[in-house]
Amino acid sequence: MLRNRIALQADAVCSLGGSMLSDAELDVLVPTRLVSNGELLVDQPVPLRDLLGGLAGTELPGHTRQILDLAPNA
Repeated sequence: MLRNRIALQADAVCSLGGSMLSDAELDVLVPTRLVSNGELLVDQPVPLRDLLGGLAGTELPGHTRQILDLAPNA
């Protein structure tokens, strides 16, 4: 089921911020370009920890809601 796949992917992203990566790895700057609805939001290097935190805290729940809203039993 799609809901289970989303949950597994969310768990995988969240686990990267835990013991899988060191503080030094999480502090590595990653070239980042984020665009939403045609608007450039970020175009600069961002620490990996901030990218993962944003995905886990904001993007995953928001996209999960969007997908579930499309389900026939929503």
